[in-house]
Amino acid sequence: MYNSKVLDSDKPKMRTVTVVLPCYNEENAVAPVLERLLGLCREWSAQTSNPLSNWTLSLDQVLIVDDGSTDQTRAAVEAWENKFLKVSSQCPFRLSVLTHAERRGYGAALKTGIASSESDYIAFYDVDGTYDPGLLPDMIRVLESDEAEMVCGDRLSSCEHMPLTREIGNRLFVGTINVLYRTRVYDSCTGMRVFTKNMQPFFASSALPDGLDYSLAMTLSFLRTGHRLVEIPIPYAKRIGRSKLRVLTDGPRFFLRILASWIHTPVHLRQVADQRKQLLQSSVVTKKR
Repeated sequence: MYNSKVLDSDKPKMRTVTVVLPCYNEENAVAPVLERLLGLCREWSAQTSNPLSNWTLSLDQVLIVDDGSTDQTRAAVEAWENKFLKVSSQCPFRLSVLTHAERRGYGAALKTGIASSESDYIAFYDVDGTYDPGLLPDMIRVLESDEAEMVCGDRLSSCEHMPLTREIGNRLFVGTINVLYRTRVYDSCTGMRVFTKNMQPFFASSALPDGLDYSLAMTLSFLRTGHRLVEIPIPYAKRIGRSKLRVLTDGPRFFLRILASWIHTPVHLRQVADQRKQLLQSSVVTKKR
């Protein structure tokens, strides 16, 4: 009896994750992204017997949020699913497509998916082939160690395939944030993030914007409230299809978002920011390498 209890306590704890995939006219990218997730699911299943880990990861849900696509995105998802079911009786994860009747925005799509998650951890990344979901276990490991409440992928440490205009814009955003908040952020607008379920109500609420500046607003909200954020360097691949970002219109709006957030930051948090003389030792944002 004693030995049985010991064995039960030694069993790795299962952690579930939901992956939210916001989609708008991604007919060429959605199938490769799903195929990659399928491969990951099999890899994670093979690691459940690893005696060196005290927890294991299970891909529970994949939520595709179709934000009013006008191309064949939905048909591409159905074709992939039908092709898979021809060779297997059941998908290893729960695949759902949540549809907006009309385009509501990147942030609105994410909020729809986040609100529908039922897992321990919630992850999202863009359906354009630029992000590698194989890095999710490393990101979740940081959350599991209770070092942060959100982990973000830092593209700017190695942005080989990012267009120059976007790289310049992202670095300007980061520089402005670091000056205002006296902290060290490496990539404020990254589209790959993982966070704990306790953050679900806030990230799904109307407090955050519905547009492309949603990811930026997430970072700013953590800086404003003092929540713990960690960034991990990630590779950034060449995009599949056409970007929805418009530099001349979205860039100024992002800057206004940063300034507005700083203006409305509580006074005591500004005082904390002013006292941070060692930028790399910030208690709000740290870097994992």
